Amino acid sequence: FALAESHISIHTWPEFGYVSIDVFVCNQSSDNSSKAKRICESLIDIFHSQKQNLKPFIDRWSLIHKSMYEHKESDYCHKSTLILSDTGILLDTISEFQHIQVIHHHDWGNVLLLDGVIQLCDTYEWSYHEMMVHVAMQTHQNPKRALILGGGDGGCLRELLRYESIEEVITCDIDPVVTQVARKYFPHVASGFDNIRSTLVHQDGAIFVQEYTELFDIVFVDSTDDSEDGELGGQLHGEAIFADIKKITHPDALIVSYGDSPFSRSDFYQKQYQMFTRNFASVDRYLAFVPMYHSGCFGFFMSSDLPSIPRRFCDHPGQFDDLKYYTPGIHRSCFELPKFLTNKNPSLLQGRDNN
Repeated sequence: FALAESHISIHTWPEFGYVSIDVFVCNQSSDNSSKAKRICESLIDIFHSQKQNLKPFIDRWSLIHKSMYEHKESDYCHKSTLILSDTGILLDTISEFQHIQVIHHHDWGNVLLLDGVIQLCDTYEWSYHEMMVHVAMQTHQNPKRALILGGGDGGCLRELLRYESIEEVITCDIDPVVTQVARKYFPHVASGFDNIRSTLVHQDGAIFVQEYTELFDIVFVDSTDDSEDGELGGQLHGEAIFADIKKITHPDALIVSYGDSPFSRSDFYQKQYQMFTRNFASVDRYLAFVPMYHSGCFGFFMSSDLPSIPRRFCDHPGQFDDLKYYTPGIHRSCFELPKFLTNKNPSLLQGRDNN
């Protein structure tokens, strides 16, 4: 069984003359690691232990990454929890804008967290970045200029620079520390920043699109901040930004944004979809398997003011030999959605045994 409350557990191995005492403190709402450390130090003094294996204490997100979302009772997933254990901390810093951490996991490699939320990992980042970029790039007839809002790690930039048609990519991310961290700990992701076709701007994306005047063919909103308080990042996912984006895009431009998981965050997914349909003439949705995010099933939105977005594969030339996820077949099939997403009133609980 598992204990979800603060507790001390004792395990004994008499044949080896060994006793293990584990101290567990709840860290969901506050960091109680210092209390656990004091308890352990007191136990060592009390038992006069000749040998200790006291692992270094790190904050709660470094040892266990836990991201929990609360949903209504009607949702399929009331809570979604992702735990990474046996991790080592490589970086723990606070920038002007957010808490930035890099941990190392034995299966996932280096993992980047912003404010405690996983952004990418060595092992699986390609599935997200390839599907964010290539579906729209191979749908647009002649993509030359692209804008990335967010994307300070460089993953989307790397994928865009594969295309021969791309003349310029502007990446606008508010936090320069994210890019510095990506260059050091994820060099294979941040490999495109020094490319002559790449321009990096550290500015609030909402302000950038208000002030910029040249036109883009494709815009990628590569920010996983879904806040609704109008603070940093939240404006990139609010309706106010769309009018400004339209001013700096061609009439046939495509705008791509993440939609999160339609399984573990179905309410948020539907709200995002409704918001795009209110602001654009046409919106298409597609899915990809991204293991590093909740439920593994991840949604994307592709929007345009075209009467309809053609589901075509243009086969633009470029350097694609080392792609790991995206293929022409994936391109054609990713738009096929499960039935619960195409219903007018989707509910994951319909037909599900609740007993």
